Amino acid sequence: MSKLSVRMGISMVAPPLAAGELNRPLVGESERIISDICMRCHRIPYLMCCVSIDEIDSLAPKRKDGTSDGNVAKLSVLLSVIDGIKDVPNLMIFCATNRLHMMDDAFLRRMSGKFFVGRPSSNA
Repeated sequence: MSKLSVRMGISMVAPPLAAGELNRPLVGESERIISDICMRCHRIPYLMCCVSIDEIDSLAPKRKDGTSDGNVAKLSVLLSVIDGIKDVPNLMIFCATNRLHMMDDAFLRRMSGKFFVGRPSSNA
């Protein structure tokens, strides 16, 4: 993702993140990290910014009975942050998963585009 963003003239506001880095045990810590990233973009409105989150399915799993309150709270905050990102016109978020069927429907509805990237060929 870093090379792609450089080719497109987009600044990475944080190194590519794994969802585990955002899945913090302390209440409010994950939300603070996401908010800090958005604030960086607010400070540099003249640059296009990009955040890449791998394994997003662990942050936005499908809600079902028995889901812990902590996970539901994190997902709720993540959804509200994504709604707020519309107010940050210079920010793009790229999320990756190989378990799309296990993702929360409300999260998927908020994504403006979904692209399938298959396995690379042997020539790649």
